[in-house]
Amino acid sequence: MRIRVSRRHVATSAAAAALCFAFSILATGGCRRGAETNGVASASTPTAPGMPRVFRFGYQKGSDSNLLKARGTLEKRLSPLGVRVEWSNFAAGPQLLEAVGSGDVDLGSTGESPVIFAQAAGTDLVYVANTPPSGGASGAGQAIIVPQNSPIRTVRDLRGKKVAFQRASSAHNFVVQIVERGGLKYGDIVPIYLAPPDARPAFESGAIDAWAVWDPFLAAAQKNTSARVLVNSKGIYTSGGFYLAPRRFAREHPRVLRTALEELDKTSAWAYNNRDEAAKLISRDTGIDLETLRLLASRRTRTAIRPMNEEAVRAQQTVADNFCRVGLLPERVNVRAALLEPEEHVAIVPTKGAVQDTVRVPSKAGSPSH
Repeated sequence: MRIRVSRRHVATSAAAAALCFAFSILATGGCRRGAETNGVASASTPTAPGMPRVFRFGYQKGSDSNLLKARGTLEKRLSPLGVRVEWSNFAAGPQLLEAVGSGDVDLGSTGESPVIFAQAAGTDLVYVANTPPSGGASGAGQAIIVPQNSPIRTVRDLRGKKVAFQRASSAHNFVVQIVERGGLKYGDIVPIYLAPPDARPAFESGAIDAWAVWDPFLAAAQKNTSARVLVNSKGIYTSGGFYLAPRRFAREHPRVLRTALEELDKTSAWAYNNRDEAAKLISRDTGIDLETLRLLASRRTRTAIRPMNEEAVRAQQTVADNFCRVGLLPERVNVRAALLEPEEHVAIVPTKGAVQDTVRVPSKAGSPSH
């Protein structure tokens, strides 16, 4: 397998990380596959006012969105309103947000990092809702793994080593922080930008020294390879996950987004209390082996839908500023530039008090400064 080495000290690396956001993911194996439908609204069913005829939902394997697809409850809510749901699977957040930016996906979720790089690339999207970090306080749902017989025993041992991860993903944020915690600088490692489906064979063949990855890919590697966890993400600063939509779609179709978030919240609660059944459902939908999904389910948290309040915005801005500090963004990203107005946001997020909790967008939010 050919591996392209990207070092941070290359003069154009920061600009490439953001301004070439879309192009960087085309070489990965994580592009969108054909859209799927669980059910089709009858052609004779008129579409309700304010609703789109088709609602396009992007998801990643093993996520609450994946489970919502497998359960089919969103279709039951939307079909009587004349709305058909289309589902598209993506390997990681950056690929999903490329589709959001091009208008091919109406709603999807990612970790904290992809949206920051998407903003830096000028993608016109908005934060719809926030969720707690997946994997909980234990950090077990994301880790850097090495082969069982690797001489790498500490983070400091990663100096000069090839560390693979998806560019602009939550793993990117994890790596930036963990190498500094271990006494290194980001430039001391050799970043290898690979989507999880491409990183797995590189890891197994020995083409890379370490792999930073999240569930379900982490759980699969732990179950099916000789992987050893070097360090997990416990204590890593993160703002959690986010649901995102094209700005225009969010303003024109708040009702369908609210319905989707309501069903996602119910699905998360159900999965937390029915872990084995949730694992079986996702296994049938994705083909991922049941034991891997049971491991994933054992560290599943209750990912309740939360509004984009001041706490969420400040946390996300901290992550964005850290990427800028280490030279991975060409300029500071203003998180607030991708917020809806409070009145628009409260029409979407099914949380009491969301108007009071939601951050008001400043009039010059579209002009971030370094």
